[in-house]
Amino acid sequence: MSRNVTVKGGISLRQLRCVRSLLLTGSVSKSAAEIKVSPKTVYRWLCQAPFQVELEEASSQALRVLSSNLLGLSNRASEALEFVLSADTLTDAQVTMAHLKVRAAGLVLENSIRLRELYSLEPRLLELEKLCQQD
Repeated sequence: MSRNVTVKGGISLRQLRCVRSLLLTGSVSKSAAEIKVSPKTVYRWLCQAPFQVELEEASSQALRVLSSNLLGLSNRASEALEFVLSADTLTDAQVTMAHLKVRAAGLVLENSIRLRELYSLEPRLLELEKLCQQD
């Protein structure tokens, strides 16, 4: 198959690989090197609507997966906090482990809440943008 064959939404297989690489590395130069194109090519693709759409869809999918993972960890985080809060006495080793678990649980719950806030803001922002465009 040729490198420039359109495979999805008007973009090539190489561009799809670039989208994946951009999400994994967060770097234009690393992504360009990985798929064997120049960074200038990647920057050019980033200006093209079909590429932007695919990158946005892939980013949204990655956030949905992250959100799902955080929700799955939220139950374990709550259980860890419940264990620590209900323990009457802990050995030194248990205290160290409890400290680590409480810190991890706090991060999971805090970031779950932040992600939830972001999800609730997006539709509201889109609605505001529509209203502004109507004026």
